[in-house]
Amino acid sequence: MRKIDQVYQFDEANRHLEIAEQEFVKGHRSQTELIRESENGVVPNFLMIHAQDHVMTAQAELKLIKKLILNYKLIHDLEKRIEVLDGK
Repeated sequence: MRKIDQVYQFDEANRHLEIAEQEFVKGHRSQTELIRESENGVVPNFLMIHAQDHVMTAQAELKLIKKLILNYKLIHDLEKRIEVLDGK
């Protein structure tokens, strides 16, 4: 039988999530700067629009991953409760 605490690595997941969020902020700032430049007469091109799609996708993925981690934490807590009830 597996040990529940060895399966779920929440600390490591949170470290990776923090790094991903920091990188997302960098990308979002760069994208915002490009948009500001376009307000000064630079016409947005296909590459800028495509980059915006990637920024929005990354944001959606970060939200999804946070929800998945919460679900895995719930599963972890339920498995621990079951172990206690089973007397293991």
